[in-house]
Amino acid sequence: GILLAKDLLRGLADGQPPESIRPLLRTPVFIPESKRLNVLLREFRLSRNHMAVVVDEYGGVAGLVTIEDV
Repeated sequence: GILLAKDLLRGLADGQPPESIRPLLRTPVFIPESKRLNVLLREFRLSRNHMAVVVDEYGGVAGLVTIEDV
């Protein structure tokens, strides 16, 4: 999963550090390297997601893209 700093900090600000980060993890979104940027931007906006793991043609991780990159 993906742990966002804001989710971790929100838990710490409550005064009780989480016993496990598992409840804070978000499901990662995977996209192919070949995805067009205009399509990706539209998907980011519609899903209110701002981060995706980019995979290459063999299924390996090629990188991470955020809405700020697009």
